Amino acid sequence: MAFVAKRGWFLVAALVVLQSGHVLGREQVRRHTSFTVREGEPLKVRLEVDAGTLGVRRGDEARTVGLRVAYDPDVCDLDLDFDPDRNLLRVRLDVKSWFRQQKESGRDVARVELDLPSAVDVEFRARTKASEADLELGGLRLTRLELKVLAGETRLRFGKPNLARLRRMKITEKVGELEVEKLGNARFEDGEISAGIGDLRVDLSGEEPPDFDQDLELHLGMGAAELEAPADWPVRFEISKLLAGVDVSGEFHRREGGYESATYRTAEHTLNVYISEHLGSVEIIAR
Repeated sequence: MAFVAKRGWFLVAALVVLQSGHVLGREQVRRHTSFTVREGEPLKVRLEVDAGTLGVRRGDEARTVGLRVAYDPDVCDLDLDFDPDRNLLRVRLDVKSWFRQQKESGRDVARVELDLPSAVDVEFRARTKASEADLELGGLRLTRLELKVLAGETRLRFGKPNLARLRRMKITEKVGELEVEKLGNARFEDGEISAGIGDLRVDLSGEEPPDFDQDLELHLGMGAAELEAPADWPVRFEISKLLAGVDVSGEFHRREGGYESATYRTAEHTLNVYISEHLGSVEIIAR
């Protein structure tokens, strides 16, 4: 009887260990799905990713959204919904236990991969927290972009020209590192980038200058900021409220309180960059 009792307690203890998932580990939950976008209305994307990694790119389909999610159910909850009448996709990956997330920080607790369609207008809004994000948004019909990074490392790239005008672009980084590549391909009209604590690198190059005027506001916090722009593009930098040094490449000439490229005064359309509120160093490089 004693042996049977001990054996029973052992089985109960083993069951508890298996259910906990932290000693022997639990399998990640995986979701692979796709949605067909209705014609006549833009696709509206709303992402909230609290941990893990986020990857976004142009997919192979003209009107289909592809989504792949893998996450640790001990750490995260997933809320996923697509409203076909409104062309609205909502994805929320919420950390339900930050203690466990920190404990499991060496693991990939979650991954979200999103493939966007190429033949529909896209309004993209994302918020990340304690995440690594790699966003390749080139070759889309992107009309609105809002990205908020509460913490983490973010790489935003436009490898190919945007197929539509980006009417509004707002990027906010609180803490972390932000790298923006080939922003000239975004074809934005009105842009704003706000950086808090951390390093910022913005590459303004692209395949060719847009055929309309552009304005970009850069609100910079604490950290190093590096800006790159093609020397032959019609661009002007205006700098104010800096509490640290600024280093500007010789290809941009000082004129009327700003720095201009050689083609700025003669071009029909120009890019104006306004830089303000910075406590670190600023470097403007011609490429």
